[in-house]
Amino acid sequence: MKKGITHFLCVLLPCLLCNSVLAERLDDRLSPQQELNFQLNWQARNRFDLSDEQLNALVAQSNPIETRLDTSAYVGQNARIFLQLPVDIQGLKSLQGLRMSWTTRGRFADGSVTPGGRSLLFEGTITEAVMTDFFSYRFELDSRSMLHDLRFEPVYDIEIQKP
Repeated sequence: MKKGITHFLCVLLPCLLCNSVLAERLDDRLSPQQELNFQLNWQARNRFDLSDEQLNALVAQSNPIETRLDTSAYVGQNARIFLQLPVDIQGLKSLQGLRMSWTTRGRFADGSVTPGGRSLLFEGTITEAVMTDFFSYRFELDSRSMLHDLRFEPVYDIEIQKP
């Protein structure tokens, strides 16, 4: 049994490493708005009989924000596009203190992500040089995790699917 697990890991590890190496960052500088400012609000209005998590929960919601990804180098190829949040977020002292979710108008998938994670936005054939959609973001924060204003840049990665 142990030999089987070792063999499985020896086969799986190179595949996992190849997948992470094949991901390339997409350029989103064509997006009209580069910096977003949000007003944080307390999630709970009633302060009585709340758990610590409920008492310290903050939320922020954005208006629809246009995002344009330069996919010109990948037109005609099958790919997966991901949105990733960095592990190092200025102003955040705990990775568990932030969750970002979004809805779109349908070009990309709705989803959510926490720092250090990534979420699938698109899977299929790239047919356009610039893929565009509107994202409405929702941020959920634990006020105990915040040191000051948060600063971070989401990363858009693309992985080309081999036939």
